[in-house]
Amino acid sequence: MFRYSLILFLFIFFGTTTYSAKARLLSWQTLEDDLYLKVQLNFDKAIKYSSYKVQKNHAHVYTVPNAVNSRFSKRQDLSHLLAISFWVSKYKRGLQFKFFPRGVEKLSSKLINKNKTLEVTFPSPYLARKQIDKRSENFVVCIDAGHGGQDPGAQGSFSNEKEVVLKMSRALRDEINKKPGLVAYMTRDSDYKIMLGDRGKINDYAGADVFISLHMNASVPSAHGFEIFYISKQGAKDYKSKSPKKNIPKILATKKEKSELILNEILDDLMQNETMNESALFAQALAYEMKKVKSRRNRGVRREAFVVLKNIETPSVLIELGFITNKKDEAYFNSKSSRQEMSKHIANGVVKFLQKYKSLPKTVGDSFYKNTQRPIITKYPKILVEYIDYKVKRGDTFLKIAKKFKVSFSKLKRANPKVNPDRLYVGKKLKIPKIIQ
Repeated sequence: MFRYSLILFLFIFFGTTTYSAKARLLSWQTLEDDLYLKVQLNFDKAIKYSSYKVQKNHAHVYTVPNAVNSRFSKRQDLSHLLAISFWVSKYKRGLQFKFFPRGVEKLSSKLINKNKTLEVTFPSPYLARKQIDKRSENFVVCIDAGHGGQDPGAQGSFSNEKEVVLKMSRALRDEINKKPGLVAYMTRDSDYKIMLGDRGKINDYAGADVFISLHMNASVPSAHGFEIFYISKQGAKDYKSKSPKKNIPKILATKKEKSELILNEILDDLMQNETMNESALFAQALAYEMKKVKSRRNRGVRREAFVVLKNIETPSVLIELGFITNKKDEAYFNSKSSRQEMSKHIANGVVKFLQKYKSLPKTVGDSFYKNTQRPIITKYPKILVEYIDYKVKRGDTFLKIAKKFKVSFSKLKRANPKVNPDRLYVGKKLKIPKIIQ
């Protein structure tokens, strides 16, 4: 009896001691910046950990021995550009954390806060405008390969959409980079999913001058040919301005604040219409060149409220290259020589558009977190604009004036909203925007 009681006492004592010594997961938080996403896992005691990567599903696994979790369900949603989610589960006598990054190959990790916090860092693979084109001498063309990762897109007889458009995006990138004064930038160059709303953010952060999203269509087997879409009027209505505004109800606003709200609404409307009009011209320029490929049918240029085209402040189009459900279209875009042929024509369309409607490339892009309340490190100084007056002289055109003062055609139009570029007369006064720091 005594022996049995002693064994029971030792079991309870050491079992309780072992359990009480386990570190408890108290909370987790994220820190976000243009350069990274950091996930911090907070414990009540100092911990140790080990990590490894699973090549098959690109999961990054972190194991924390002698730890327990009583607060969180298995899946924790991040819904971030750089990571979908992470999973918390029991593993032997500890915990295991599985992270699923988007487009990030290597994660870094370390212990902080007296070894009570495990910090996992996702470095951003996305480049800013100044990294892509340091001297702002070239036009940046953003190429977006649709779908990716667990989203395969439309299915053909022997291929799927995400694979075909990625190959086509790489071919187009190579053709764009051959053109003097152009540089291509891809939203993704491997197989992972990017949320539709994030594709525009990548474009704007890169400060791209034009945006092309590539897709394959699907329908009945007889349907074939390409279609080009630009943002519709309904899509423009859903547009959310990126300029900071005071969130003040009009009924409570002062006279000055009401004037500012009205002015912001007018400016937003002008920018929406300008982006939509430029996108229409861009789509027409691409269609004109693409229809030169004899074996391809031109199904026309259309307007549609695609999510991927919303909130992009540059000329943007979505190209349905062909029907993956059509044997000839599928075979064409699975051929390397055919992809090169079509890429050359698309690249020519980009050049024609930029030569006709754009005088100068952009200089900077936008932060991913420009309008959020999160603490971030801003990458760009505040830009101030002043205006100088100019009288139109004999032989002047709107484009010539823009080139003379080294401003873009669209910026000059925004500075002179009541002026028709096709109806200039000698002596007409224009306002020339000039950037000052």
